[in-house]
Amino acid sequence: MKFLIFTFLITLSTVFSIVFPTVAQAQFPGFDFKPEQLKFDFVSSDGSFWYDCTHKKEKEPHAWTVTCSQYTFNLHLFLTEYQRTNEATYEFHFWADEVKALHETHTQSIWLTVDKNAVTKKILAYMGFQQDAIQLRLQVNLNGKFEIKPGAKLKR
Repeated sequence: MKFLIFTFLITLSTVFSIVFPTVAQAQFPGFDFKPEQLKFDFVSSDGSFWYDCTHKKEKEPHAWTVTCSQYTFNLHLFLTEYQRTNEATYEFHFWADEVKALHETHTQSIWLTVDKNAVTKKILAYMGFQQDAIQLRLQVNLNGKFEIKPGAKLKR
């Protein structure tokens, strides 16, 4: 019975894709950031501390080590582009773990859809730890590094 249901669903899916074709979107691979494009801080929600961080690109694609006072984060950053005719959507996905002091791992995605005339200059994101009592603050500067416009490849 499960096989019959599976076969029916596959057949139905195929029929719908033929009868109702969709406009495909082009996906472009993630982009590697340069160290000078990134800035990190580690801050408390109550304002009791604000640590400037240093960061280093690792050998693995999209991998960074971020050090903020006694905290060391293993961080992965991805920016993926999905283009359509008159707009593009960008997924900025990142995750970090701090296993020495905080013993936590967190992930976050930010999705941005822009029309053909938009230029994105900066991404500013916070990732909460310890139930959001403290945050890893990430700033990505895109000025002069990426031109985000549908129909045109991102400039590096």
